[in-house]
Amino acid sequence: MPYGGLHIYIFTFYNTLHHIAASFNILLRPLHEVTKETGTCQLSHTNCIGYKHSYDAMSTALHLKLTTNDYFKGFPQAMTYVQAAHNNSDGFKLLYRILELIHPQLRAEKGGIHKTIEAPNYSDIEDDNIYTFMTRYKNYLLYEALSPEKRQYNKKEQAMYVMNTLKSDDRFTAGIEYIKNTLQAYQRERSMNQSCIFPIDLEIDEIGITIDERSPDYVVGELATTTPTITRGVINAFNRRSFQQNQNNDKNHRSKNIDKSIACKGCGGRGHCITNPENICFIMAKHHICSNFLAQDKNLPIIKANTYRYKKDRKEKAQKSKFSSKVDKFIRNLEDKGEQHNITPMISLAQALASSTDSDSNHSHSDTDDDSNMSK
Repeated sequence: MPYGGLHIYIFTFYNTLHHIAASFNILLRPLHEVTKETGTCQLSHTNCIGYKHSYDAMSTALHLKLTTNDYFKGFPQAMTYVQAAHNNSDGFKLLYRILELIHPQLRAEKGGIHKTIEAPNYSDIEDDNIYTFMTRYKNYLLYEALSPEKRQYNKKEQAMYVMNTLKSDDRFTAGIEYIKNTLQAYQRERSMNQSCIFPIDLEIDEIGITIDERSPDYVVGELATTTPTITRGVINAFNRRSFQQNQNNDKNHRSKNIDKSIACKGCGGRGHCITNPENICFIMAKHHICSNFLAQDKNLPIIKANTYRYKKDRKEKAQKSKFSSKVDKFIRNLEDKGEQHNITPMISLAQALASSTDSDSNHSHSDTDDDSNMSK
């Protein structure tokens, strides 16, 4: 793989992880502040009481996520570091080592050779996605800014590069024509008024969307040859999905050992029979226990209260699942459009709404309990 291909997606990964991890109290330094002296952890002996304890706790959680997920399967050098790090628990150090492979300043501090990378061409975008191209270009700009030369490109230069690179593809003709006309109009106005503002829809975070929307002949991914190697995953980097997957794997493993030719005469389930003294029918056992409990009149209030809580819990879970599904779909759309900078605010808003819903639910439940007590 050529240097500067999927490798520079490490920058995107780190920036996204920096924002997501903060909501779990794992404090990473912004990318431009990472040095050999500071490392990747935002805390230090001078700004944190109990630094060692805090560092160890955050570092262990970060290490666990980096070593139990295939975030870098498209980057063999990084995978080597990940595999070698299984014997320790310093996640901050591991993340620094991975950054050091591509970060120009960190490579220089290590004494490594600074490698110049080339700006991306759309012909190299295998998934035929203008937003993938824009993500690579933004990573290229970031790499140039972090290089020893600290090369900065102004907004006009950025728009000109995108326009000149995409004009080789006839599907973008209409969008490129709009960019060209808008740039010419801006230059004319600028010659008369130095304080005029650069067109917002031509800025680096918007120009990809502008061209896509104004190019009716272009369809994202229409001529894709492969699927992306590095996928989303950092968005879910700190949830319990891996634990749930392990549970499902255990269930699947157990199910393989079941003799499905046997049917239970009590519950009708497969793999056991209540008439076999070597088997246990859990369904019939639970049914018998429940029937005895239901038959006692003194337990009726408890049963009603339990049923109420059950229905309420099912309703809340259904609402949360529906809301979570909508948020996840929206985040995927942002990623597909290359709008990683909008993902963090979206997640924060979702968390705030979820917390608000839980608070309102608990308050409502408390009011219901109070009314119930008063009626008694």
